[in-house]
Amino acid sequence: MRYFVFMICALLMAATVKTGIAQEAEKVSTIRVKVAVIDMNAIRQKASAVKDIRSQVEKFRAKFQSEIKKEEDELRTANQELGRQRAILSPEAFTDERRKFEQRLAGVQRNVQQRKQNLDKALNDAMFEVQKSLNKIVVDIAKEHNLTLVLRKEQTVLVATPLNITAVVLQRLDEAVPTIKVSEPGK
Repeated sequence: MRYFVFMICALLMAATVKTGIAQEAEKVSTIRVKVAVIDMNAIRQKASAVKDIRSQVEKFRAKFQSEIKKEEDELRTANQELGRQRAILSPEAFTDERRKFEQRLAGVQRNVQQRKQNLDKALNDAMFEVQKSLNKIVVDIAKEHNLTLVLRKEQTVLVATPLNITAVVLQRLDEAVPTIKVSEPGK
């Protein structure tokens, strides 16, 4: 008898769960999904702020390269001088001078690496500011048009032109953030 009562309770619970799942599925199937697509690559290529960032970074890079070239020229001259001194210095003195040169060389290499890291950080910080503005603009457009899903174009196989919001996003981004100041690397 207990087994019979247990089976009836189990069947009633299963029926209730099944009904609840069916009702939830029905709610989900009645949700209308509004989708839009955005081409992030196009925005990265065409946005005024991104172009401005690239220009500033290139100026910093050119400045660093000229400083590095000057240091490399000095090292080359010092190495040639060390080669000439080899014949006139004692082996111990030459070894000492060679060690000093190698330390200087290692210092320049560390300096170059640090400058590259600083430049990369400055670039990433500026691009992060663009990304924050871009995210806000996309959210605003999604709210305005009751969009439930915004996909990157790179994630889609086929996109109907009316679903593409890239031009609107790009226009608003250029209006909101035409330029971004890239902080001087290492400062």
